[in-house]
Amino acid sequence: MKVSNSLLLIISLSTLLLPRPASAVTLLFTSNIPDIFQDDKGRGITNLAGYIETLKKESDESVLFIHGGDSLFPNALSVYDKGAHMIDILNVMETDAFMVNQREFAKGLDALSLRTEEASFPMILSNVRDMRTMDQIEGTYSYFLTEKDGLSIGVIMIMSTTVNVRYLQGQAFVRPPLYEMKELANRLRQKGADKVISVVGSDLAIEYDISEMAFVDLVLVSVEDKDEVDFSGSPLFAKGGGNDGELIKIQLNSDNKLSTAEVIDYSGFEESIKVSKVVDNYINRLSIVLNQEVGTLLTPVNSLRLSVRTEENALGNLFADALRSIRDTDFAVINGGSIRGYKHYSAGTVFTRKDIQNELPFGGKVRVFDISPAELKQAMEHSLSAVGELSGRFLHISGFEVIYDLNRPIGDRVLSITKAGEPLTKESYTLATRDFLHEGGDNYNVFLGKKTKHYPLEDPFVWSAVIYYIEASGSVSPKIDGRLTRVDLEGIN
Repeated sequence: MKVSNSLLLIISLSTLLLPRPASAVTLLFTSNIPDIFQDDKGRGITNLAGYIETLKKESDESVLFIHGGDSLFPNALSVYDKGAHMIDILNVMETDAFMVNQREFAKGLDALSLRTEEASFPMILSNVRDMRTMDQIEGTYSYFLTEKDGLSIGVIMIMSTTVNVRYLQGQAFVRPPLYEMKELANRLRQKGADKVISVVGSDLAIEYDISEMAFVDLVLVSVEDKDEVDFSGSPLFAKGGGNDGELIKIQLNSDNKLSTAEVIDYSGFEESIKVSKVVDNYINRLSIVLNQEVGTLLTPVNSLRLSVRTEENALGNLFADALRSIRDTDFAVINGGSIRGYKHYSAGTVFTRKDIQNELPFGGKVRVFDISPAELKQAMEHSLSAVGELSGRFLHISGFEVIYDLNRPIGDRVLSITKAGEPLTKESYTLATRDFLHEGGDNYNVFLGKKTKHYPLEDPFVWSAVIYYIEASGSVSPKIDGRLTRVDLEGIN
C-alpha cells in the first residue's frame, strides 16, 4: 500500500513527540572501610565484595560501584605499605571509580600518586591542587564520565579546605568547593552528561547545606556513620560509609523523579571468593607478628569515638603515658583522632599487637621538643576548641593536669594547668607527641617548627612505644585519674 508523504510526516512528528524511554543505572556507594579484618560481628570487605559481585552478574541494569574514599588509611597494614594492599583489593573488586578523600593523604601527596599508578580504576579529586605545580595532583583525575545503558553519568569529588589542616599542612591549594562544583557540573553537562554526581566529605556537608549544591543531580556524602537517603528534595541526597555492613543502592533514572534509593544490609551476604583469597593472603603475612601477645588489661576501657574526642579516657591516658615513658619526658599528649579502634575492652583482655595497631593505625613516630607553660596552655585551648564537633584535635595528656570550662568562650576555657597539683614554674618542659601534631596537624600551629630532640636510637612508632610500655610491665590498669577535669555542668557547647 502506498503511504502519502503527509502521513509519513505525521508519523515522524509523532515519533519525535513521544517521551524518551527512561534510562536507569544501579549505583552502589560506600566509603570509610579501611580495615581488611572482619569486625566483631563478622562483617567485612569480603561480604561487601560478594554483594557487589553478585549484583553485577545478576542485574538486568548496568551496575556502577563508586567508592567514596577515606579507606587507604588507617589500618595495621597501611603502616607498612602506605595503602597499596587496599588498591590491590579494590582492583579485584572491579571498582568503577574511587574518590580521593582526606585520609588518602595520610602519607602525603607523593604516596598517593604512587597508589594511582597501581589502580585499575580512576581516582578522582576535583578541587585540590599540588602547591608545587599548582596543577592536578599527579595520577588523579578531576572528574569521571561514563555511559551506562544510554545514561551518561559524570562524577566529581569535592573536598573541604580542612584537608590542609588535618593532613597536608599547606602542601595543597584547595579551590573554593561550591564554585568548583558548579564549574565542573557545567563542564560535564557540556560534554553530554545526563546526570552529574558530586561526592563530598563529611566536613563539607557540615560547612554547606545540601540545598546549596543544587547544580548537581545527586550529592553522596562519605561518612563513618549510619547510612541515610533522602530523595525528597533537590539535589537528591545520600550518605554512606563505615564498616557497618551497610551500602547505599540507588536506581538512578534519567528522570530524577523516578530515581529511588535504599540502604542495603550486606553483612550476611556470601563472601567474594576471589577477594577473600587476596585478603587472606595479606592477613596471613601479618598474622605471625600481629597475633603476638603484648600484655594483660586489668581494668575495663573503651576507645569509643565519642569518648576519645570529648573527655578524659583511660585508654588515651595509657597511650599518653607510653609516649612520656619511651623518652622520659616531663609531659606527653596524643590526639583523640589518632585512636581508631572504637571498641570496648573488658578486664582480663590480653592485648595483641593487632589490638594496639588497630587502635593506632596511622603509625607516625614519637617526637620530643621543649614547650613553655604559655605554649602548653595555647595547645590545650586548641584541644578544647571544638569538643562539640567531636574533633580529633582533643588531647589526652600525661604528666600534668588541666581544669577547664566548656561554657567559657573558645580560647579562654583552660582554668588551670598544674604538674602534680602544683603550678608550672619552669621556663620550659619536654613534651613527647606524634609527628603529625609536631608538623602542625589538626592545626596545632603552636607545635609547628619546634626543634626536636635527637636520641641515639631512632624515634619509635607511636604504636611501638605503647607495645614496649605494656610489655615492660606485663599488665596494665589504665584508669581515669583526674588529668582532665571539666567543671561546667550545662553540657558541651
